Amino acid sequence: MRKDYIGKDKSGREWSVHVDILKLKQDSNSLTTFVAFYVYSLSRKLIKDSSNHIGEAHLTIQASTKYIAKIEDIRIELSYRGRRIGSLLLDYVEQWAIHNNIKILQGDLVRIDQDHISVLKSLYKKHGFVVKLFNKPLLDPRVIGKINKTIV
Repeated sequence: MRKDYIGKDKSGREWSVHVDILKLKQDSNSLTTFVAFYVYSLSRKLIKDSSNHIGEAHLTIQASTKYIAKIEDIRIELSYRGRRIGSLLLDYVEQWAIHNNIKILQGDLVRIDQDHISVLKSLYKKHGFVVKLFNKPLLDPRVIGKINKTIV
């Protein structure tokens, strides 16, 4: 299982990412690619079933909009938050997207994350995303905001 080095956190601990890609054909015209990024400490032994990761991010890419990737989720275990690991992960996701010809990263901010929405908002803004929080719910009441970034 290949891991890519992503950098050091605030305490100097080194981290790596493993990427899993699944392509799912829904019908003759529709292909969805699911990409999962798993964060591991370089000092922890990698278990084949990915059970010892401390963070993850998920993207979906629709064949019809192949230059746009939707960030479905990004999360770091609570005990590892505040150490810059989320930033290292988001940097890696962005570099992966550039390497795979993605032009736009976008996503929804959802109600379930409301207790740490200020942290998410700060993370995305620090990485150049446009973050928009809604005063009223849209059609989907779970969505409380949107993120968007055009990448080069």
